[in-house]
Amino acid sequence: EHLRPAAPPRELAAAEHDAARRALPPACEAIAPIQREEASVCDMLADASPDNQAARFFALTRLPEMPPQDERLNDSLTRLLFESSEHWLRRRILEHWLTAGRLDRLIAVWETADADLSLKCLTLDILCGSTDRRVSLVLVRALLSPEEAIRRAAVAHLKRLDYSAALAPLFEALLRDLPAIAAPAVRFLAEMRFNLLLPHLSGLLPHDSPEVVLAALSAIQAHQDRSCF
Repeated sequence: EHLRPAAPPRELAAAEHDAARRALPPACEAIAPIQREEASVCDMLADASPDNQAARFFALTRLPEMPPQDERLNDSLTRLLFESSEHWLRRRILEHWLTAGRLDRLIAVWETADADLSLKCLTLDILCGSTDRRVSLVLVRALLSPEEAIRRAAVAHLKRLDYSAALAPLFEALLRDLPAIAAPAVRFLAEMRFNLLLPHLSGLLPHDSPEVVLAALSAIQAHQDRSCF
């Protein structure tokens, strides 16, 4: 039996295109007109209207193919990030920068998103997925933020702190914070067996919040320090 000759490159490309299209969610069928090889991600995002989420979805699936240092694209993504309120879109862009190692872009967004607490919190959450030591500096600023929402988001990432820094003043402030922030901070101290704030734990026992009191008791037990009683 004769071997079937290989398909021409154009036919192979068409076949791959059809396979990729079938793999997309049904809602993405609407983006067929912009699925052209010559269209850049910037062009796709510019052509897609705000209510055409399928077009934006397809454009963002191509981000891994793009060079991380394409600043024209990164500027377009930054504008889209601030213009859109879609959580999935924002997360996709921020996670792209994290994967691409563009921590500078993530930090820049965090520093300039003061008017958009939702974006600021999401950016902090993504940023803390990095092992870069700059994350600790951002996290300290977030934990001391006057915005409760920012502090709540930051307290979930205490393990990302740089323990070589002087953390006692920071944790003293956290233990005086609202119960939703103080309790996780105390539990973290217990988990990490940090003894730098043991003298402060006894001061939490008369706290008005049962959650904080239980966390303090657990921390004291974890440190096996009965002098607090």
